[in-house]
Amino acid sequence: MASASPARHAGLCFLLLTALLLTKESAWAQQSPTASAEIQLATAVDAISEGRSTEAVPVLTDILSRDPACCNNEHGAAAYWLGKALTEQGRHEKARQVWRSGVEAMHAADWLDIRLADAFLSSLTPALLRAERPLALKTYESIIYSVDDAGSEGERDIYRRYAAEMEPLLSDESLNQLIEQPRDASPETWTFADSAGAFARAWWSRLDPIPSTETNERMEEHVARSIHARQAYRCPHRASGLDDRGITYIRFGEPRRTKVIDYEDSEFREEVFRFGVAVAPREFPDNELWRYDSLADVGYYIFTENNRQCYESSGALDLLPSRLYQNRGRTDRAQNISYSALMALRYIFSELALFHPDFSPVYSEISRYATYQESRASAAEVRDKLSAEQETNQKIYTQSESETVGTGLGQTRTVSSSSNFGIDSPVGFVRTMATTIRQQDHATRYQRSKDMPRHATDLLAASAALPVSVRTPRFLNSDGSTRVEVYWGVQTSHLRGAQPAVRPSMLMFSAVQYDAEHESTDRVDRRHFVDIESLNGNTIFASSPISFDSRSWLVHLGLEWSQFEVRSTTSGSTRLGKRLRQTTIRADSLRPIRATPDRLAMSDLRAMVSPSGTPADAIAFPFSTIGPDTPLLLYFELYHLAYDEDDQTRYTISYEVEAETQGGWTRLFGDDVRKTSTEAEYTTSARRTEEYIYLDLTQLRQEKNQDVRVTVRATDTVTGVSASRTTEFELVGSDALK
Repeated sequence: MASASPARHAGLCFLLLTALLLTKESAWAQQSPTASAEIQLATAVDAISEGRSTEAVPVLTDILSRDPACCNNEHGAAAYWLGKALTEQGRHEKARQVWRSGVEAMHAADWLDIRLADAFLSSLTPALLRAERPLALKTYESIIYSVDDAGSEGERDIYRRYAAEMEPLLSDESLNQLIEQPRDASPETWTFADSAGAFARAWWSRLDPIPSTETNERMEEHVARSIHARQAYRCPHRASGLDDRGITYIRFGEPRRTKVIDYEDSEFREEVFRFGVAVAPREFPDNELWRYDSLADVGYYIFTENNRQCYESSGALDLLPSRLYQNRGRTDRAQNISYSALMALRYIFSELALFHPDFSPVYSEISRYATYQESRASAAEVRDKLSAEQETNQKIYTQSESETVGTGLGQTRTVSSSSNFGIDSPVGFVRTMATTIRQQDHATRYQRSKDMPRHATDLLAASAALPVSVRTPRFLNSDGSTRVEVYWGVQTSHLRGAQPAVRPSMLMFSAVQYDAEHESTDRVDRRHFVDIESLNGNTIFASSPISFDSRSWLVHLGLEWSQFEVRSTTSGSTRLGKRLRQTTIRADSLRPIRATPDRLAMSDLRAMVSPSGTPADAIAFPFSTIGPDTPLLLYFELYHLAYDEDDQTRYTISYEVEAETQGGWTRLFGDDVRKTSTEAEYTTSARRTEEYIYLDLTQLRQEKNQDVRVTVRATDTVTGVSASRTTEFELVGSDALK
């Protein structure tokens, strides 16, 4: 190729010099339409970083019009940067649409830009989520399943935020498979385990309550909770981005009851904010009280706002400014401040006692003392009007010491104590109560950590749409594991509903076993075709039992039933129609049968009915209501019977039947309880036995329904060790059978 002439070189240099003198804004205008998208992306990112987002928008729009999935290793997805530029211009809805389109292109191209995925999820609100659930769930999966792929520190911060939302849900063992640090390490220091993504995938899979569907409903619920929490309970300085309310919401969902203690009550303000009491209304923290009664007795939380405008989990004492109860001396000023603390405590605990009964004892003690102070103050007013002789007699009578504290018109008050009766002054009482409340707060936190699950789902909330009866007796396997049997049934009238005749239906039953950490360990699915018209008049439908084996120290079961209409198609096949009824039941906190080989153990009682009254034709009976003519058998097993010197085992079995009538108003004057008992002794060569007890319920027949409790006790006569089990029924009275 011939070289260019000097004149032409001069012209070229002039053009280059001119280009160098151009601003970056005009440089974009000089770029060829065929310029590399990567160069354009880099230039746009620089502009956004320098605060010139307006100039970056058309360039990024142009890039995405040619390649919706444009992305490079250095800057990531162009869609993320366009959405960021639009956000800086206040065009939030347009930014969300850009991020949504970018995420769709990302999934279609099968790659992940963590900032783009996070931006899309962070842009959602609970209202928007309703239309975006499938895409939101897929995007969350792409993030949490790739936590071990973090590159830059910025990417790791995003992954840490999602991991911080999962952390409270995980057991210590599970958390160790996600991060390399212990639970008490600061999330800012977290590094992820090599197989963290694979662990997250397996963990979420175990939590899926209905594996037959394509959607993981438990993960979907978690994403919905996360999005709500990010909107309602933000705390930017935390790794999770959430305050303690947000974390609690992610764990358990919507609280069953909430309450706020406000301090606008006029009597409260008059009694607390006095001259000489250096406390301001703003020192009483904003707060929220949450209750989860269905999870545990101690399932309540107190949240108070800290100085960073984030709510943190607190105790009852945190509702009171510390300067009110940290008085050390017994001066007039200290007594005055402590009296204000007393009045504040009375008001706060009156609200807490209405919120949860655990606070009632402390409130009662505070209220009694406050009433004493008020009564002594009233007595002092009367005493001021008495003669000196009468005053002396009054002091002897009251046996108390009183003094006036505070200064100013209407600002003084009388405080009293009595050494004879052990009644302390306000300073001493408030100090003692602060210690008591602090101890109760500590005990509540400890008990809550033991009793509350790491997380709970509303997907297994009970429903009365299909009344199902279920029993879950436990038995000991020969290998030492515990077998939990699940047998259930439903009355055909409930399957039929209000219609005189119904189509055949399909009962779909799913049972999920969870370990002590509420993580799924096993599941069983069954389908039952039910044609009510061909049940030959049977009033109940009962399924054959299923069972789960476990060695866990605690087992939970989630049971679900759905009844679907079965329709016939024109081709002669059948398909499922609409869902008719559904219910879910939880069987929580099932502990294992003791497997200690040198000590007698006993299974639960399995209720069975037998037309012949013998085990030969007995079937499991799950219902809690039974008629007096029903032949009832109780089956149970004994384990670890001890041998005597003749290599024989000897034991006794006794049972007691208690029947209590439901007599309405007569119960106010005494319970109508009848008891019968029987005992028998047995000798065998086996350490493990199977036992049956036949109950003739006709002997208990009465007009009214009765609550029947059967207690079976077994005693190893070689060792003297006993074990017992109890089952209960409602025995139908003759009036109900008419």
